[in-house]
Amino acid sequence: MTKPSHPNNHSQLASKVIVGNDIPRKWPQWLSSFAAWVLTKKGWQVEGELINQKKAILAVAPHTSNWDFFIGLFVVFSFKLNINFFGKHTIFKPPLGAIVRRLGGIAIERSKAHGVVTSIANKIKEADQLILALAPEGTRSPIYPWKMGFMHIAQQAEIPVQVIGLDYARKRIVLGPIIQKIIMTKPSHPNNHSQLASKVIVGNDIPRKWPQWLSSFAAWVLTKKGWQVEGELINQKKAILAVAPHTSNWDFFIGLFVVFSFKLNINFFGKHTIFKPPLGAIVRRLGGIAIERSKAHGVVTSIANKIKEADQLILALAPEGTRSPIYPWKMGFMHIAQQAEIPVQVIGLDYARKRIVLGPIIQKVTNIDEQMQTIYTFYDNVCAKYPKNCIIKS
Repeated sequence: MTKPSHPNNHSQLASKVIVGNDIPRKWPQWLSSFAAWVLTKKGWQVEGELINQKKAILAVAPHTSNWDFFIGLFVVFSFKLNINFFGKHTIFKPPLGAIVRRLGGIAIERSKAHGVVTSIANKIKEADQLILALAPEGTRSPIYPWKMGFMHIAQQAEIPVQVIGLDYARKRIVLGPIIQKIIMTKPSHPNNHSQLASKVIVGNDIPRKWPQWLSSFAAWVLTKKGWQVEGELINQKKAILAVAPHTSNWDFFIGLFVVFSFKLNINFFGKHTIFKPPLGAIVRRLGGIAIERSKAHGVVTSIANKIKEADQLILALAPEGTRSPIYPWKMGFMHIAQQAEIPVQVIGLDYARKRIVLGPIIQKVTNIDEQMQTIYTFYDNVCAKYPKNCIIKS
């Protein structure tokens, strides 16, 4: 986790960055040492950790100057990274064309971009290893929203994305959050990605426990009430499922029927008052853990430690922590995920469309402030039971 108010606490020289063994590398040591020296001489340092996988997309931004290319190039040399990148076809002409290709450049004509995403995704799938570096904006000119091609490539190729920031004000190369799996919903055509709860494929790694008759009954109830499912469920032994927006007690029952339908063995927190007789035993059987909000000091670390010690544990919670309007949301769930070193999947209950939206998975919590913006953006398109109790960032 980086802290913008104290960036130097997490900064290091480029020559000190530890690069894993899985990410492809190729440049000689003398070039790596020279590039690290140049970056240091110019005052640049590095924050965060570099992804360590054979295939990935490195999304580098903001891109407003040609200098961005050279800073990125020296980072590549310093880390000895074997990467590929796209460039306008004009830069591949002599005399620089051969050099650009040696650096990993791939020419692209933007006027002939139809089908490029699928073509690139297929090449990545076929390759044993491939790191694709790019500027998500696709231009140095002001643009919003950014072009989504890189996210579609990652989704189709089934590879992670790490976002990397070039912070000229602080002279920091910020190795930001890693999105391990891209799940993109299309609000304008939601039915293309919807399915009945009974048809959802649940992986073998995520903990499960409920009997088949209960699963079938719960799926039938959800279908009878018009609810369908979008996206894919995380498949790991430990994770946090962050379910929102939370504006009604009905959210609990919808979530409960989803748990039964998927046969999930989950834990969740509840106010200590609901654990009293006669319902206390039932709530505990469902996976409930009592918590007194007035005595919350040290709870995050305690929960994180319990998760670390467990062989498997899926923690479901409402990130807002209340049904009342609140912004920003409470960050406890992100701190738990960070300390326990487990992923977070955000799940939306969209009452307007009656969709349970299995949203993006944040595989590793690094920069909580930045990753929360990704979460807020996801929920911008999810309608609560009582929308007036939602507070959307301005």
